[in-house]
Amino acid sequence: MYNEIIKLIEKHRIKEAFVQLEALTREPEYQEISADLHQCKVIYMYMLQYIASGANDPEREMLYMDIQRRCNSLVSQIEFIQKTSKSYMRQRLTDIQTRRALTLPQRLELVNNSRKWKLLMTIDNKQHSEDPKNEQMAELSIMRYTDEVFYQTWASPSWSKNDYRSALDIMLSRCFPINTLAVIISAITLNQTYLFDANKLRFLLQVYANYNNKEIAWRALTGIALTVYFNEDKLHFYPDIVKQLDELSASKETRSRLNTLQSILLYSRETEGINREMEEQIMPSILKKDNEWISKGKKIIEMEDIEEAIAANPEWSKDIENMQEQLMAIKKLEEEGADTQMASFAHLKSFTFFNEAAHWFYLFDMNSAFVKRIPDLEKIKKNPFFNLLINMPSFCDSDKYSLLFALNSMPEMHKTVADLPEGMIDMNANIPPQKTDDIAMARFYIFDLYRFFKLWRFRSEQKDIFAQPLALWKCKTLAKMFATPEVLLGIADHLTHFNHINEASEVYGLLCKEQNDQASLWEKYGYTLQLQKMYAEALVAYTKADLIKPNSAWTIKQKMQCHRHLKQYKETLECLSFLLNKEPDNLKLCQLAGQCYVKTGQYDKALPYFFKIEYLDKSPNNARRAIAWCHFMTDQYDEAMKYYEMLLKSDCATASDWLNMGHIYLVKNDIQKALEYYKKSEGNGTHEDFVTMYFADQDTLQSKGVDNILICVVPDMI
Repeated sequence: MYNEIIKLIEKHRIKEAFVQLEALTREPEYQEISADLHQCKVIYMYMLQYIASGANDPEREMLYMDIQRRCNSLVSQIEFIQKTSKSYMRQRLTDIQTRRALTLPQRLELVNNSRKWKLLMTIDNKQHSEDPKNEQMAELSIMRYTDEVFYQTWASPSWSKNDYRSALDIMLSRCFPINTLAVIISAITLNQTYLFDANKLRFLLQVYANYNNKEIAWRALTGIALTVYFNEDKLHFYPDIVKQLDELSASKETRSRLNTLQSILLYSRETEGINREMEEQIMPSILKKDNEWISKGKKIIEMEDIEEAIAANPEWSKDIENMQEQLMAIKKLEEEGADTQMASFAHLKSFTFFNEAAHWFYLFDMNSAFVKRIPDLEKIKKNPFFNLLINMPSFCDSDKYSLLFALNSMPEMHKTVADLPEGMIDMNANIPPQKTDDIAMARFYIFDLYRFFKLWRFRSEQKDIFAQPLALWKCKTLAKMFATPEVLLGIADHLTHFNHINEASEVYGLLCKEQNDQASLWEKYGYTLQLQKMYAEALVAYTKADLIKPNSAWTIKQKMQCHRHLKQYKETLECLSFLLNKEPDNLKLCQLAGQCYVKTGQYDKALPYFFKIEYLDKSPNNARRAIAWCHFMTDQYDEAMKYYEMLLKSDCATASDWLNMGHIYLVKNDIQKALEYYKKSEGNGTHEDFVTMYFADQDTLQSKGVDNILICVVPDMI
């Protein structure tokens, strides 16, 4: 329905679009939209009358575009309201408005007034030792009104000009508490994944351009990028926004930040896999070893205990090495920017604090009202284990709140330091907070968003943005910020490393068009095409790489593989000839050469390669099978029988070995002997398997002069 109206607008059938929109806005909840629709319709009808009178209006084109833009916006707003009518965010906003119906500017003013109240209470406490609870009450008011602004923004189909100006004025006056602004930006980001609201995007652009706080800047840029990604098709109606985005692309710092953001979003694709590996492989392995040691009446406390455990159980050494390798791989991913903590914190998001959607996006602050309300806060603060974790620059904001509430929910004895080693108390008693670097701020905000979309209790109501590719470089509006070859190459290499081959191939293809004299780019492009089994296309890329950098063994080896898959055996052998000149004793290459000659019926040329493999390989049975078959196909039956007999006397005889020996006797017209070997072949599998293998060689047996009727009745004689 909604797409049909959009198509009507695109086809310039505006009056028909009005009819459809009017039919959708008859219910009371669409009162504001209906008023906007009526105003838009009146303007359009006046414009038609003006044009019909023959008047020439230089603003006509802009006015018509504005009508289209407004109609598009109304469609999005109607769809948003209908799809979210029974959602948590809509019900939450209804509850808030039922208690106290206010506009967004009014609620923003409440936040500002509460901030002023808190400031006064802070001054009074310092000067007159006033009750600190007054300051805490002011802080709670800020948080409560911030939550309400969050829901009013998140559930809002659109911001009016007054909404936008009020938010902008308070932001520019620096009256917003940092946490309030951080939460509002998150609300806008969530909202813009549903529908496009130009005023909300304008606000994000202004915040990014005018606010110096790095955490706020990262959140604003993330919101801008995601808004553009999900709504690019609507931006052409807003030239002022397009102009601002173009100005952003001219900023070196913004380009660098956006490239960092793209890298983090790409790593977010791997979070689910990392989480699964931690839960299904690493943690069970660690717990298993711990339980095995405990079952022996021991308890691992220090490194000496681990060494003693390995000495007593040597078979554990390899398991521990494997676990160490897995953990090192996870650690390396964490250092590169991947989210490796999701598995650890997924079960710590059930605290009451996280029932409110807004709370997933608060910056962590030990002085916030949320934290100060914890009864045993002072005891927890003295716990060096908590101080050690909370000050590590490894956890996102929502995970830090999880740590705090988890420790608060522990038994009383664990909230104190009484049962901790004295050395640990001394070492961690005064741990200074570690600063979070610029990139980590961006990373942690994406982690917060990821946890919200994956773990929040009403997540099923959300469109999971992390189920999307989030390939910002594909956005035409943002493409300028990824225009440098170095950036695109980094993206392509990352995609290849994590097996997103189709996307990697697209990026390498773009790079090859821009830098067609780089052999390495053509090699990488060819390799990604090859992995997609696009062998002909891969050969084109490898051939270009070979022209730029001739006689590369790696390139020629890949060309050989592509020719082989395309059954171009002549070209395959040409590549193999080059490679074998460099590595004459490479048994895999020898095998491939022999197989190519077999495929082309040149058994006499295949034999020397198989003989070499038989001589050099420590497990020569496969080579012997090939030799036996080549002898059979060249009518050297005695030689073929000699090799098959060697195979049948070994422990690795297969059903096909017995079958082929039967073929030799059948060709020699020794039917009884042939049947004897055929029965043994059948005994190594099922009758159906035997019949399938047997008739696969029907043409070969016929070429050897065996009567076709005899061939057909053999299975029935077994």
